[in-house]
Amino acid sequence: MQPSISEDQLIQLSPEKLRIDDQSEIILCASLFYFRLPRGLWKERLRKVKAFGYNAIDVYFPWNYHETEQGVWDFSGERDVAQFLQEATDAELWVIARPG
Repeated sequence: MQPSISEDQLIQLSPEKLRIDDQSEIILCASLFYFRLPRGLWKERLRKVKAFGYNAIDVYFPWNYHETEQGVWDFSGERDVAQFLQEATDAELWVIARPG
């Protein structure tokens, strides 16, 4: 079982390696974009990523998808980023988040 990263854990990045709490880690990452999938498929796809041997996903957060009109933000239903991230955690995947 892969450990999750909490606020009090130390993450170190060097040209040679990534260390999480003084333990070397290799990141095997797949891209998975919640905004291109129906919410009902998130859990299944995340579990498949894990089953294929990956330990992380890379996800882009498209602000234009969430800003439905100028100054109005929607993070509910199909846009529920918190739920997507929780499902990634439940699947024991790390997340490399790319807000933009």
